[in-house]
Amino acid sequence: MNGRNDLYGWLVVVAAFLVMFIECILYIYGVFLKPLIEEFGWLRGSASSIHAVMMATYTVTVIPMGRLYDRYGPDKLMIASCILVGLGLMLSSTVSSIWQLYFTFSIMLGLGFSPIYLSSMSTVLRRITSRSGLAVGVATSGIGVGQLIMAPVLTYIIGIYGWRNAFIVSGIFSMFIIALSTIIISNTYKSLRINIYSNDELYRGETLGKALRTWTFKMVYFSYILACLALFMVLVHMVPYSIDIGIDPLTASYWLGLIGVSSVPGRIVMGFISDRIGKANTFALCCLLESLLIPLLLTGKHLLLSIFAVFFGFFYGGWMAMYAPLISELFGLKHIGSILGTIATAFGIGGTLGPTFAGYLFDVLGSYTMAFIICMIMFVIVSLLIMGLRSSLKLKYKL
Repeated sequence: MNGRNDLYGWLVVVAAFLVMFIECILYIYGVFLKPLIEEFGWLRGSASSIHAVMMATYTVTVIPMGRLYDRYGPDKLMIASCILVGLGLMLSSTVSSIWQLYFTFSIMLGLGFSPIYLSSMSTVLRRITSRSGLAVGVATSGIGVGQLIMAPVLTYIIGIYGWRNAFIVSGIFSMFIIALSTIIISNTYKSLRINIYSNDELYRGETLGKALRTWTFKMVYFSYILACLALFMVLVHMVPYSIDIGIDPLTASYWLGLIGVSSVPGRIVMGFISDRIGKANTFALCCLLESLLIPLLLTGKHLLLSIFAVFFGFFYGGWMAMYAPLISELFGLKHIGSILGTIATAFGIGGTLGPTFAGYLFDVLGSYTMAFIICMIMFVIVSLLIMGLRSSLKLKYKL
């Protein structure tokens, strides 16, 4: 059962691409930030905390979602995601206070998004085994395409029809796309006829408990926390930062979208390269190059900001696409849902603390300079950590 790479098998990659397209909402909350502040008069740190609570909810729930995937499969989890994400967005259009948005946006979307990545990527990894880097790169590029399309579209809707209607439109659209993708992902999972007693490569691998006790897991997990902290500090605050230095909101949202679209070739190209030079090497290289791009953001110049958006997106797409295939390469596929769910908490921690910390620094210092310098330092640390582990990160591990 090697190399499940037939053309029909790549249909699940398309479905995963579609749900990743919707998951871009985790990344583009910044387009709602200014309209919410203007209507309700919240401090930027308070408004940023809405995204932080969503990511906290995601973090708390993603580990049990991984266990549920390993035990029951993706269908019920994806159906729950469809309902929670769609209704959460639509109900967000009705809020009149911050605590209501905490429930409809932060709690409902945090719960709704928590099973999506691990359900879709775990199924892709089981279906496409010999070119996992490329498969996951293509699938996760949906996030980038979503950022490119959704950020300016929602900004346009907000400008013409208001942020409430933008929530309604995104909710209806999300429900439709997740429902369609759920059918394909669930049928693919069932077609694999997973049997825990099989000796096939799909069913070998470390348990979550054994993986947690390894030095390799701890270092990879800490590296993802730092990388995600830096990532979300930039993604959530790039739009308000750009507006603060005199750039119009639509242009600022296009730059956020540009980060998204450039992550598409980044995920695919670096995914392809990772199948040749290794996932760890690719991860370290991308983070090092991310750190070198931060000074362009700090210049505040239009041309350099555009260049920053293109290359920051390309390399963030590259290292983010390494997440699932690196873990499957390290720890196997038998308990991939549980292990991916645990590693995904790093993503949640970064999304929770990063934007809030950057918003706090802005409220205290009156600028984003220190926040972005800290991002640069964190990317350097991540690259050094992963490069320091290269000798132990091989195709076969004795953990």
